Amino acid sequence: MIRFHFIYFSTMLIYLFHVIYRRSNWHSLATNNNNSFTLEHTRKMRSLIITFALVLGFGLQLQAQRCIAGDCQNGKGKMDYGNGAVYEGEFKDGKIDGKGMLQFRNGNRYIGNWSNQRPQGKGRMIYDNGNVYFGNFEQSKLHGFGRMEYANGDIYDGEWMEGNPHGKGTYQKANRDIYEGDFKDGKY
Repeated sequence: MIRFHFIYFSTMLIYLFHVIYRRSNWHSLATNNNNSFTLEHTRKMRSLIITFALVLGFGLQLQAQRCIAGDCQNGKGKMDYGNGAVYEGEFKDGKIDGKGMLQFRNGNRYIGNWSNQRPQGKGRMIYDNGNVYFGNFEQSKLHGFGRMEYANGDIYDGEWMEGNPHGKGTYQKANRDIYEGDFKDGKY
């Protein structure tokens, strides 16, 4: 299955290069009258390189992931993504869905509910820097009610919106100073 994905994406990459080459007329516009590249050609080249990097990177990422234990299609299993990230938990239709834990390659760890490959519902995020969040997630973001215990001793309890304290909440600093009230985009 993984090999099929890699071959498919490699074929799509070749087709994409062909389409970009034809549309850009590089075969006839490679140089201007002075035999030097123009700004337009530089932009097209940059776009082509970025597209190549994204598609190749995505294809290689798919090639590297492998199920190392259990049922990674519909059941409980353990998936190694080949980039340092490892997920252990429930799968549905080959996607992370249900309860499980993902150890990110940067050292962060998420334990909780998943839906369609994203943290969704109740969960706990343990950050590599020592911060710990427990609460609601929506589309991978801290959203709803939650508690963040910061590595410096500060604590925020309250509402979150798209990753920031937003709404009613209480912020207690390590020195015991407390602010209770409304937050907007992480500020009070």
